[in-house]
Amino acid sequence: MLPTPTMQPLRHSLLPILIALLCAPFAGHGQTLGAGNQFSVFLCAPAGLSAAGSDYYGQLGNYASGDQNLAVPVDLTDEVTMVSVQQQQAIVLGTDGTVWTWGFRLGTSDVYDSIPYHVPGLSNVTQVAMGFAHAAALRVDSTVWIWGSGLFGQLGNGQMGPGTEALAPIQVPGLAGVTAIATGGYHTLALLADGSIRSWGMNANGQLGDVTTENRSSPVNVVGPTATAVAAGNNHSLMLRANGSIWSWGGNGEGELGDGTNVDKSGPVPSLATSGFTSVKAGVFHSLALKDDGTAWAWGYNLYGRLGDGTQTNRWSPVQITALSNVVELCGGAGHSLARTGDGGVWAWGNNEWGQLAIGTNTNAWLPVRLQLDCGFRAIAELGDVQPLVVQPNPFRSAVVVQSPTLSMGGTYALYDACGRQVVPATRFAGGPLTIPRGALPTGAYLLQVQRPDGGRQAVRLMAE
Repeated sequence: MLPTPTMQPLRHSLLPILIALLCAPFAGHGQTLGAGNQFSVFLCAPAGLSAAGSDYYGQLGNYASGDQNLAVPVDLTDEVTMVSVQQQQAIVLGTDGTVWTWGFRLGTSDVYDSIPYHVPGLSNVTQVAMGFAHAAALRVDSTVWIWGSGLFGQLGNGQMGPGTEALAPIQVPGLAGVTAIATGGYHTLALLADGSIRSWGMNANGQLGDVTTENRSSPVNVVGPTATAVAAGNNHSLMLRANGSIWSWGGNGEGELGDGTNVDKSGPVPSLATSGFTSVKAGVFHSLALKDDGTAWAWGYNLYGRLGDGTQTNRWSPVQITALSNVVELCGGAGHSLARTGDGGVWAWGNNEWGQLAIGTNTNAWLPVRLQLDCGFRAIAELGDVQPLVVQPNPFRSAVVVQSPTLSMGGTYALYDACGRQVVPATRFAGGPLTIPRGALPTGAYLLQVQRPDGGRQAVRLMAE
C-alpha cells in the first residue's frame, strides 16, 4: 500500500509565552533524540530535524525511497522543540505548542503518513510522548490528552477493549496538576507537582505500580515514594527521586528494573542505581540513566549490544557505558540506543539492520559510534585547538562549575540558547574556576562561550534540568 500523505496546514500564530519557554529545541524535557523499532529521529536545531533507518511505514517523514543508513531531512519546516519515537511512529512538538506526527497512524490498522501532519485539536502543548499504539500530550494547563488505541485502557477515559480508540486527542478526565508524562508500550505515567505518580493502561507485569496486575482504564496511584522524573518501557516503569536514586517496577524478565534480579515487581522497588543520577530513560526492554558526572549507565536486555558495554550479556544491575563521557542526553529504542554529548556529538549503538544507527553502514554496533551528524554550534563556537572546558555537573540544576587551565587568564563569558539567542550577556570573570548560577533559565540545552583576553574563544554545551 502506498503511503497516505497529509497536507500541512498553515502554521498557527506563535504564542509569545511558549516561545520564551520552548524556543530552544532542548527545552521542555530535553528530548531531542528518538529511537524507535527500526528507525531514529534527530533534532539538531529548531528546523534541523532528520531521520534514519526503515521507511516501510513512512517513518523517515520525507517520501524517502527505502531504508536510509545516514540521516536524511524530515519534511517539516516548522521549528521543533521536542521528539518522541516508538515502534513505527514519531511525534514532535513545535515551538508554537502544536503537535506533528508521521509514520503508522495511531488508531488505524492500515494508514500511514510519509510526511508529518498536524494533530488537530491540540495547542499550548509542553510535552509529547509516543507509545506503541497511543500517544499523549501535556498542555500548559497541566492537563493530559491521549489518542490512539484504548484496547488496554491506554486512553484513560474509563473504557477499554476492542473497538476502543480515539483518532483525535481526548482529555484524560479527573487528572490535573501534571508536570511530566511518559508512555510505555501500552501504558502511561503522569508525574504530578507534588511528586506523586498516576498510571493507567496495561498492567500484566505490574507496570502501573499499584501492586496489582489488573489493566486500568482510569488513572490510579503508583504506590511508593515521590519522584522528580518518570520513564516507561514496553512493560516496565522507572522513576528518578530527588536524592539521585532510581526506583523501578513492572516487567523484569531481562533485568530491566536494575535491582539485581529478573523477577517482576508490581510496585516500585529501589534499583541498584542508588545515587548521583540526574536522568532516567527506558527502551523497550532496557533502561538508561545519566549521572551528574556526565557518565552513562545501562541495564536490561542486551541483544545486539543495545547496552553499549561491548557485550551481548543481559545486565540485571547498572553497568557504565565506558566509551561515553560528558553525556547530556540518552534515549532507548527497541534494539538500539542513542546519546548526545556536551560537544554536540550524537552517538548510536545496538541493532542496525535497517540503518537506524545512521552511521553509513548496516552493521550492528556493540559500542557507541559517533554519527557524522554534527549538532554543534559552529557559527557561535569557533572552537580552537586548546584544552577543553570541563563542566560539572552537566546536566545541572542550580549552578555549573567550569574549569580549564585556559581560564586562569580570566576574560568574559556569554550564554546562548539553542535558537542562537544570547540569554546571558558577556560577563567578565577574574580567572580560575568559573561558577555560573542557573538563575531563571528554563530547562533545556545551552551553549557557553568563553572569550580570553587574547581573543581566543572556547565553547561547551550545557544542559539545565
